[in-house]
Amino acid sequence: MAVTGRSMRPMIRSGEIVTVRKTAVFLLRKGDLILFKTHQHSLRLHRIINIARNPDGKLRIQTKGDSVSYCDAPIGESQVMGKAIWIEKKYSCCGIHAINTERTVWKMVNFCIARIPDIRNSVFAPFIRPCYRGIKFILSR
Repeated sequence: MAVTGRSMRPMIRSGEIVTVRKTAVFLLRKGDLILFKTHQHSLRLHRIINIARNPDGKLRIQTKGDSVSYCDAPIGESQVMGKAIWIEKKYSCCGIHAINTERTVWKMVNFCIARIPDIRNSVFAPFIRPCYRGIKFILSR
């Protein structure tokens, strides 16, 4: 599916292609990128920042776009459509590179990103973003 919008920048930019695979909800982890149906019935691809169980035993999943400062409304298991497993990145300098989000290194990167509350407003953002782009380029080879 082609991504639209800017809420997942710099990890995913508008126009890039993301492959989503249906995944059992109990296999999802903090940092995973998931496609889900919002309460308004639109589709959204955001990062899991927290997973908790309600008193009734059902999972409550909290998501957030990487470039926004607010969290999405919590979603339930039935709203999850799948997990992003492949991202085709478009680089102006060197064409298209693919990221396999199932690789261990990308699972670690995604987990760390989920732990950063708001990288965009961080004092360190000017230093982190160029490094982050470099890491993405190297790891996607």
